[in-house]
Amino acid sequence: MVEFTLPAYADLSTVDLPAYTAVHASTERVLLQQPLAHRGMPAEYQYKTKRMALRLGRRLYGTSMPCYGKNAVIEGSVTVKTFKNVKEVSVTIIGKVTTNLIERGFPVVHDTRVVLFEHKILWSETPGEAPPSTPTEFPISFPLPTYARGRNTALPPTATMITPCMEGDVRYSIKIDMCRKGLRRHECTMTPILYLPRSVPTSVRSVNTTFEEVEEKALESPEIQWRTTEVQPSEEAPASRPFVEFSLPLPLSYPSQMHIPFMINILTSDEIDPDVVLSNLSVTFLKRMTISVNGYRTQSDKLLGVATVWKMEKIGEGLWSICGSVGGGREAGEMSWCLPGSIDVKYCVQLIMKPSERGIRLTHKHIEVVQMTTHEELTLDDARELPALGLIGVRCRDT
Repeated sequence: MVEFTLPAYADLSTVDLPAYTAVHASTERVLLQQPLAHRGMPAEYQYKTKRMALRLGRRLYGTSMPCYGKNAVIEGSVTVKTFKNVKEVSVTIIGKVTTNLIERGFPVVHDTRVVLFEHKILWSETPGEAPPSTPTEFPISFPLPTYARGRNTALPPTATMITPCMEGDVRYSIKIDMCRKGLRRHECTMTPILYLPRSVPTSVRSVNTTFEEVEEKALESPEIQWRTTEVQPSEEAPASRPFVEFSLPLPLSYPSQMHIPFMINILTSDEIDPDVVLSNLSVTFLKRMTISVNGYRTQSDKLLGVATVWKMEKIGEGLWSICGSVGGGREAGEMSWCLPGSIDVKYCVQLIMKPSERGIRLTHKHIEVVQMTTHEELTLDDARELPALGLIGVRCRDT
């Protein structure tokens, strides 16, 4: 390894400054302003048929399909190579949510709901006017809406979900249709696209923190507000039953892969062993998927993470406190969303305390539904329109 000694620039008159040039050396690495296309992929999204060509811009993210964020604008162009025997050329943006009831590996009940439909005629035949004699390019521009078609719920992201008895699928596509005269076959191309909206909490936290690291001292901060719930025992309890509280920081909206702090307070007149209590304590982070098809409904849970307990200490007469954190999932790849009557994706923090001789003598179980977002905050004005690439390939399977 060759070592270089930099000159001292205290006296510039006696030092020969190195010669700098804008041309890079052969051993230097250069940062390009334009992204490189993945090997085997063209630099632009192009889809061609015999008589038409669809262009959707540069391949910015290296994905196999074009991807768009919340309220993004789908921009591109459609080139018609020939207008011979053409009656009309149109473009349609379609978004569908499909759910199926599966029996013995075959769909027996099917339901499809259209969440996005935008249609535009690019060219149509006009009586008395000759069609263009040369290839013509038509620009297209479609701003994506915030809400699903005919609903007040947000447009759902591209996703696929599979359970043993049901399937759910959210897909978006661009359809270019060429209607031809007479008995001639119409020409059509269907191009899939990805809708990957970013999301942030709907309310501001009481503490200005991104929760990138959760520390024990954060639990003691008087500025943090908590959502505290009394956990009832699962079975009938005597009057002298233990009192259990479960607390999560407000608001109940957290970014993906965050370690969510929690507190458990136990008030009991019995002598308990902390090691026994912790061995029978389970706090987990779940992704709950509900798929509905024409009155049929199935629900499945996917385990994303298991809690880490920081400490358990006695803070008063018969009063114990347990502190820890729980989290999981993919960074910028988890998001709560719902399309009523079809698919519902929720996230839950589940508490289970099993009974034991020197622990809590009754079973306690509680589920707290929380909202997951892809990001904690977005500082740039246009950052919300960028796609949440962590949502790519969201394929949830429960076996």
